[in-house]
Amino acid sequence: MRGGSGEAVGAATGPRPVRRRWRLRWGRLAATAVAAYLLAGLVLQQVALWQARQELRALDRQLQELRGQQAELRAAEQRVDDPAYVDETARQRLGLVKPGETVIQLVDEPGAAGSPAAQSPGSPGAPAGR
Repeated sequence: MRGGSGEAVGAATGPRPVRRRWRLRWGRLAATAVAAYLLAGLVLQQVALWQARQELRALDRQLQELRGQQAELRAAEQRVDDPAYVDETARQRLGLVKPGETVIQLVDEPGAAGSPAAQSPGSPGAPAGR
C-alpha cells in the first residue's frame, strides 16, 4: 500500500531518468558511429570510382592510339603487297636492277664546289686518300 509520501520519494529519487539518459546517449553514439562508418564507406567508394574512371580514360586514349597504329600498319601491309612498291623500294634502297637494264651512276668530282666529298673528307662518298 502506497502512501502519498512514498510515491513522491520514489519518483523523485529513482534511477530511471539517469538510465534513460545514458541509454539515449549510447543510442545516439551508436547511431553516430554507424552513420560515420557508412559515410566513410561512401567516400571510399567514390574515390575508388573516380580512380577507375581515370584509368578508363587512360585506357581509352591508349586504345585510340593503338587503333591508329593498326590502321597505319594495315596501310603499310597493303603497300607491301603492291608489286610496284616492292620494285621501287628494291631499286631505291637496295640498288637492284632488272636483268637487261643498264645502270648509270653519276659521281661528283673530288674537290668540286658544293659536292659532299669536298665538304666532308671522311664521308662515305669521298674517295680514299693516300
